[in-house]
Amino acid sequence: SSRARAASARAGRGRRGGMNTDGPQGGSGGRGWGPLTLLLAAAGIATRLLWLDADPYFSDWLGYITDEGRWVETARNFALFRASELYELSRVHLVLSPGFQALTFAIFEALGVHFWSARLVPALAGAVLLLLVAVGLRRCFHPAALAFGVAILAFEHQFLFLSRVALPEVPSLLFSAFAFALLVAPGCVPRRALLAGLSAAAA
Repeated sequence: SSRARAASARAGRGRRGGMNTDGPQGGSGGRGWGPLTLLLAAAGIATRLLWLDADPYFSDWLGYITDEGRWVETARNFALFRASELYELSRVHLVLSPGFQALTFAIFEALGVHFWSARLVPALAGAVLLLLVAVGLRRCFHPAALAFGVAILAFEHQFLFLSRVALPEVPSLLFSAFAFALLVAPGCVPRRALLAGLSAAAA
């Protein structure tokens, strides 16, 4: 019909002019990695993993020093004394973050009880979260825009700070982001939905 021929002609002109007529899910949606994005991601990971025994600077709050001790207390007691030594506050922390305590205990068993080992789980979680967001967004954005977003996420002060202290916020955020990524990815199947639910529960 004449309407179909007109639509075909418009599509041909769009392809000749370099336009993406398939929408955001078309073949030109994947933009790949730019070297600047890779460099920023590597720098963001390094700032989370290096010199973990150095206290991060955070001018608005110094209470994280005592909070770190309380959030890993049960794991530390099991690693050092093979006893939980639970009391009112430590029971609350154990109920709120059993997975964090278990991962921290495993780190203590493997690497010993140190400041840097207590902070290793959040640091690794922050690094993986940075990569997860970058991988999830790379098909949707121009390399320059992706590099800008990775730079913000890698070096935003509070996120970087929370990735370098022994607190459960960033590990919880990682599992939440993983659940979200599983649910919004194309072609969600029941198995993936189940994994998303388990990840959200772990968070």
